[in-house]
Amino acid sequence: MSIILLASYPKSGNTWMRALLSNYLSESDEPVSINKLVGISLFSRHYFDENLGLSSAIMTYDEILQHRPKCHELLAMDVESVAFAKTHEPYICSQEGNPLFSPESISGVIYIIRNPLDIVISYAHHNQCEINRSIGIMNDGKAMLSDRHSGIFPALPQLVSDWSRNVSSWLDQDTLPMKIVSYESMHKNPDRVLSETIDFCGLDQDQAKLVQAVENSSFDNLQVQEAVVEFKMKQPTAPNFFRKGEVGDWKATLSDEQVRCIIERHGTVMERLGYLDGQDVHYAKP
Repeated sequence: MSIILLASYPKSGNTWMRALLSNYLSESDEPVSINKLVGISLFSRHYFDENLGLSSAIMTYDEILQHRPKCHELLAMDVESVAFAKTHEPYICSQEGNPLFSPESISGVIYIIRNPLDIVISYAHHNQCEINRSIGIMNDGKAMLSDRHSGIFPALPQLVSDWSRNVSSWLDQDTLPMKIVSYESMHKNPDRVLSETIDFCGLDQDQAKLVQAVENSSFDNLQVQEAVVEFKMKQPTAPNFFRKGEVGDWKATLSDEQVRCIIERHGTVMERLGYLDGQDVHYAKP
């Protein structure tokens, strides 16, 4: 079988979507553990080395990228039914021109977007850094996760790139079927978003399960869980992973200069997505 990809720039709502899907697919009325959310790993160094017979530790990023599509195909062959995988990578190709995510392994993509003015605050909290540093990361076209320059991680290195390139790469690809979901719509109408996502994934609709899944995945319930058990995706230095889950937090948090800095760099894509409509646009002016 093939894999449905949950893709997004970091801190855009990917984990929240995983929680919604996990609770919908669960046979229990109790909330699914935050440490047992759906999502197979596409970056396991152990799986890559074992199944391809290669040593990723001595390979460059480009060499790893060349072989990862085959690794994804092997993963898809192991899937018995609908499987989800999470990534923060853009839609990219290897130096040989082969897409990292191909139709041979990926049947569809749910791409989650969020206003970068809100992302930058969540990302600063996640990385325990200053907001200006977070802006720098979001503007860095070479930004990576599990960067080998910092050591050999259990996960393979993954390019994230800057926010605009990450988003645009997915909006502009036409190889894989894709559904775009906004963080803001998840916040405003999670029932509708989950229902439409279930349809996209080819799953059967069950209204009672949907309502229960939305309740079990509410930000309040996720925070309650994290207060009891440490979330494995949380950075060791961060106090928590599920911080606020708000929309528009930037208005009370960012300075005018910080807002200008983000819009000057990402305004074209923000406008494309409707994030500069109405009251936000005047912040783009010096």
